[in-house]
Amino acid sequence: MALSTRSFSLVFMLSCFVVVSGRTGKENEHCGDQKFYCPTKQQCLDRSLRCTGSNVCVDSSGNEANCFESSTPGMYNYFKKTAPLSSSGSSSKKKRSLDLTHWFVEYRGFVYEFGKSYGSHELDVNDPNYKYGPGGEKVLSTKLVGSSRCTRDQVNSFVKKWLEANPNYNLLTNNCQHFVKRLLEELGRNCSNRGRREVEVTESLKAPSECLQSSSFHWKLHSMFVPLISLAAVLLNTN
Repeated sequence: MALSTRSFSLVFMLSCFVVVSGRTGKENEHCGDQKFYCPTKQQCLDRSLRCTGSNVCVDSSGNEANCFESSTPGMYNYFKKTAPLSSSGSSSKKKRSLDLTHWFVEYRGFVYEFGKSYGSHELDVNDPNYKYGPGGEKVLSTKLVGSSRCTRDQVNSFVKKWLEANPNYNLLTNNCQHFVKRLLEELGRNCSNRGRREVEVTESLKAPSECLQSSSFHWKLHSMFVPLISLAAVLLNTN
């Protein structure tokens, strides 16, 4: 049975209803939220040094651990990732039927996410307590989106402004997908907002009115243009 556009929108938006069982407030990171964990040194180091080319923490291949620097020096790959939501309050069968997923972004050794109970997180992917690491929550998909020159300070500045412009989590109008969409756009621009008017910056931070899959967008185009084409055909046949 085909879903109506309204029903599809509701089901898709449900994928960001973040109610994480047993996870309220900030994550319990081994090195706290001001340092990152270096597995090769087994030490906690200042986060400002993470994935900056300073090589304070390198892996066995001589590269900065889990930084994913691109072929262009100074640019780092960024990824859109998804993870399942807690099955609390719903059967696994129902959960599978709705395909509930949580979206987040990985960039320069940190994960950035937005949720109902905690606002925003910046999580160190090397941390022993990293919730998406081995033994933690399962990552369903990883998509390389592009590479960026944005610094960690610029990303955190964007996240702060996002929270100021969109302080209240809302299932339909301000959820993790909206946050991820805007952050990916910011990374794609290399955080180059300095030449833009303040009103444009403010507008860019607002959560988009909807966050639907491309297939839904294509369906909307199809439903809009097909009737017009049919009408044109009828008019041509009558002349």
